Amino acid sequence: MVETYADICSVVRALEEVVSRGLAEYYGLSNYGVSELEKALSYIRKIEPVSNQVQYSLAYRVVENRLKTLMEKEKLGLIAWSPLARGILAGVGKPQTKAQRYGVFEIAVRDKQLQEALEREAGD
Repeated sequence: MVETYADICSVVRALEEVVSRGLAEYYGLSNYGVSELEKALSYIRKIEPVSNQVQYSLAYRVVENRLKTLMEKEKLGLIAWSPLARGILAGVGKPQTKAQRYGVFEIAVRDKQLQEALEREAGD
């Protein structure tokens, strides 16, 4: 889906309005990558977001490429979703759910260097 001015701008302005009316004290964003976050920040009139929630874990560190730097510069808190990579970083060795059969779980299972480091740190 192609983002338009109205899409991101409307979201930011609506969230600012929610805070202005006293319905919330703060607002944050979710899953905004670098380009979406830059657009959102450019549309702010008076109330800035305080956070951006993104997938981030030892098994999925893409955020560190550029997004984390931008968020630090803009003083946005990072809220990690799936910090245990759908359970693989908590010791789940085999997929137990449909969500674990693809994506970061599957990638982390095959990452022998990560698995060895986790075992070493856990004392196994």
